[in-house]
Amino acid sequence: MFIEDTDTICPVHNIELITDRVPAFYGLISYFWDRPPEIEQYYMAQKKYFPQSKFSVRGGCVITPSSPFFHKVNYYPLCREEHKKWCTENNTKIGLIPDDFDLELHIQEEIERCWKSRGQVPEEVLNEVFSLIEQEKITAAIKLLKRANMKIPLYAIKSYIQILKVNYIQR
Repeated sequence: MFIEDTDTICPVHNIELITDRVPAFYGLISYFWDRPPEIEQYYMAQKKYFPQSKFSVRGGCVITPSSPFFHKVNYYPLCREEHKKWCTENNTKIGLIPDDFDLELHIQEEIERCWKSRGQVPEEVLNEVFSLIEQEKITAAIKLLKRANMKIPLYAIKSYIQILKVNYIQR
């Protein structure tokens, strides 16, 4: 579940923020007592130098067919530049947006994890579904998924196809 981003001014730079659409990442986060030192250093630097870089957001531990893979945030471009600079100086990519290949891989992994939690869908079926959506054969993709896993309700399949169409295929 996402908390609406209501920030309008960067607290460090005192400048108005800009809206962007960023990837949402799901999974359990580490608490301060579990964090490696480099993650702790990142969070301290983020708080002090680039609190509004927001290259991505956390979506929580649970992913469902209606979970978005992207979310709107308010960010400040200078915070993003400071974030990149800090990462270069510290030889890390912590908190940066993944490149296109990593982003596609992330989306595909999240989709597969979502469906595996509701029932198994063979990889070859998922690949065929991606292909059908790319060809704009949405009805065929829905029917294929329904045949592959009868336990998943039709509304969930339609939501899933919409997620794929909007967030994966039409990026």
